[in-house]
Amino acid sequence: MLLLFAKGIKETTMSLSGILMYANPTLQMLLGILIYKESFSFHLFITFLFVWFGLALFMISNYREAKKNLGN
Repeated sequence: MLLLFAKGIKETTMSLSGILMYANPTLQMLLGILIYKESFSFHLFITFLFVWFGLALFMISNYREAKKNLGN
């Protein structure tokens, strides 16, 4: 499985691969909370939202920059 990941990640841009790196920990967190009933406090939820809000700002910025560069 890791060999397939290594091959696939070479085909993506660095910014996309960075965003994809957030998917694995998020899915692991959801698995822990929903399946294994791990505790997840309100403070941890707020911190989690801040991380994803920052990631959303980064993605919007990259999208606008790419759109601007394609227009030229």
